[in-house]
Amino acid sequence: MAMARQQTAAQYTYQDLKRDLAKGRLFPIYLFVGDEDWLIFEGIRALKDALLPDAETGWNFMEFQGKEMDCEEAAAFLTTLPIFGGRKVVVLRDLDRLTAAQMEPLLPLMENMPAHGHLIMAGESIDKRTKCYRIAASYGRIVTANRLDAQGAAAWVMERSAELGLVMSGRSARYLV
Repeated sequence: MAMARQQTAAQYTYQDLKRDLAKGRLFPIYLFVGDEDWLIFEGIRALKDALLPDAETGWNFMEFQGKEMDCEEAAAFLTTLPIFGGRKVVVLRDLDRLTAAQMEPLLPLMENMPAHGHLIMAGESIDKRTKCYRIAASYGRIVTANRLDAQGAAAWVMERSAELGLVMSGRSARYLV
C-alpha cells in the first residue's frame, strides 16, 4: 500500500525506511524533510529503537531541538566511543532553523562518520543546495515526510489497523479520513 504521495525516483519515504529497518539495513545519516510531524516522530522513534537497546539509550543518545542546538557538542558526542560498545545516536530537530555557519562544525564528521555513530536530522524544509543536504544525500538517506493525501491517509489507517490486529475495509478507512 502506498502511504505517501506518488513516489519519484529520488524520494525515500517512511515506508522505505520501515522496509530497510526490517531488513537490518542502517545508514549513518538520516534527514527527515517535510511537514508531517507524525511520520517524522515515528521514523525517528523507529530508528532509535533499531539503533539503541533500552539499556543504552541514556548513555549513547543525545537530542537537540531548535535554537538550542550545539553542533560542536553533537559532533564531539558522536566521535567518542559508545558506552557498552554499541552505537551512539544524535537527533537534531528543527534543522531548518540553523544557519550554514551553525552547521559547519558537523559537516566534516558527516563526511567521515565513525562506524558507531548515527546522525538523525529533521526539518520542515531544507535547501537542497546546502552542503549539509548534499552530504546527507551522499552518505545517508533523505526521508520525505509530506502530508498524506486522502488515498494515502486511508491506506495508512488500514495498515495501522492491521498492526493493531483489526480488520478495516477500504471503504471504512476512507470514511474515517
